[in-house]
Amino acid sequence: MKALSLWQRFAQWYKRLRHSKGFGVHSPYAFMLVGQLLNCPYRYYAYDDIEGYLLNQPDSRRLRHDARLLIRIVGRMGFSRFGTVGKVHQVLHKAVEIADSRVKHCVLTEPVLAEMECERLLIYVCAPADDVAWLKRCAVSQGCCILFRGLKDAAIRSDYEATVEACSHGVVFEDTDMALIVVNDRVPRVKYTTII
Repeated sequence: MKALSLWQRFAQWYKRLRHSKGFGVHSPYAFMLVGQLLNCPYRYYAYDDIEGYLLNQPDSRRLRHDARLLIRIVGRMGFSRFGTVGKVHQVLHKAVEIADSRVKHCVLTEPVLAEMECERLLIYVCAPADDVAWLKRCAVSQGCCILFRGLKDAAIRSDYEATVEACSHGVVFEDTDMALIVVNDRVPRVKYTTII
């Protein structure tokens, strides 16, 4: 039984590795996202700016990864708001600010979302949402991007699965502890297991 579970884990890892390079990703839009956001071979100018904020930070490897990913997402896709669910480290706010200083930062709640109906929104979820209904509403808003961190937590995983179920269009990338949902009305929902 253990050998089978080890084999299954290896097969999952191989599938993630394959998709992280773009192999098996058939949608041109999703392929662009893999090549330019998730697995970008180029070094962004803002990476050096973030390093100063990461000095003497615990868990700086994870913070560096998330900060660089946010820089690429904001730089490539352009958002008007950066919303957070849960307590987010200041380095991640700085990463978004460095990528585009025009992006407004906010902690997401139901009333805040009501006034942002027509805005392009990037959401970083690192804690369970009080009410998952508004996350589901964001999952159908054109131009919205939702980044989940901490999928090993059962409550966050539950919020993620409910949000993916509500998403009818766009691309979903899932890793063991992280997931990215990019809503795009021109692309039917497709899900890839990859390395983020």
